[in-house]
Amino acid sequence: MKKFDLSMLTIAILILALVGVSITTQSSSANETSATHEVVARVNGESITQDQFYQLLKDKYGDKVLDDTIDQLLVKQEAAKNKIVVTDDELNKEFSAYKERIKDNKNYLEDLKADPDLDSKLKDRMYYKLLEKKAIDKLIPVTDQELQDYFTKHKDVLWKKATSLAEVKDSVRSRVLDKKTNDWIKSLREKAALEITDSVLEHKLND
Repeated sequence: MKKFDLSMLTIAILILALVGVSITTQSSSANETSATHEVVARVNGESITQDQFYQLLKDKYGDKVLDDTIDQLLVKQEAAKNKIVVTDDELNKEFSAYKERIKDNKNYLEDLKADPDLDSKLKDRMYYKLLEKKAIDKLIPVTDQELQDYFTKHKDVLWKKATSLAEVKDSVRSRVLDKKTNDWIKSLREKAALEITDSVLEHKLND
């Protein structure tokens, strides 16, 4: 059954939650049967434990989740440095409008029933996206000249039928913004004191 898409957020939350379980159980020697050995599924009587499940998630998605988490933290730090904030009113207004759009979505309702914390996770994600947008608008705004230059340079390949920038301005802005955002985050990474303490993830991220 198709589920309501939370993109990498769901995987990130799940991995971080299981990491928390692992850390908690490693620090406790009182109980031999740790939470990481709890069963998450059985296949013909053979168990899959939380520990095994976490390792599979980490191996498959760990580098992507860590990469995204690092980028998000860098953006949050840069926003804080520049006194850029998202107010409760802004977040609540945006989230209420979003909830109104998806309130009858069958997949959303099914996932909400299975996970009562779904709205909280969605709201956290929305907070970051609003903060990111504010930071980008303030710190790396897209100028009309940048749009015109990009359109002129790529028109013959990307917008052959367009006779003017006005006809495809939204598309051009999206591409320029994506490039500027990627370049900006790359520059934040280059300036950051970044240390990956997991050797496997470090190797995968550097490949």
